[in-house]
Amino acid sequence: MKDPRISIVIPSLNQRAFLERAVGSVLEQDYPHRELIVIDGGSRDGSAELLATLAPHLAFWQSRPDAGPADALRQGCARATGDVLAVLNADDFYLPGALSRMA
Repeated sequence: MKDPRISIVIPSLNQRAFLERAVGSVLEQDYPHRELIVIDGGSRDGSAELLATLAPHLAFWQSRPDAGPADALRQGCARATGDVLAVLNADDFYLPGALSRMA
């Protein structure tokens, strides 16, 4: 398969201090066939406000209480439409070229 679409799901809860870097590391990738989904568990640290500003660059995002990390992943994966599914924790980031190598 040439140029598979990669879906990246970021589950998050009160990770505002790290979330911008995680999202930015995906958006700065040189691989165009991607979708980014962020599932926030209803953070109270400004995460939702940050995600609202990044919304034009996200395939989907939400900020509401969930049943924990596994539920956030389940919700994100259910929305993913890619050929490849990846999970990025909110306090992690991709190095440049990561998605190209993954593809």
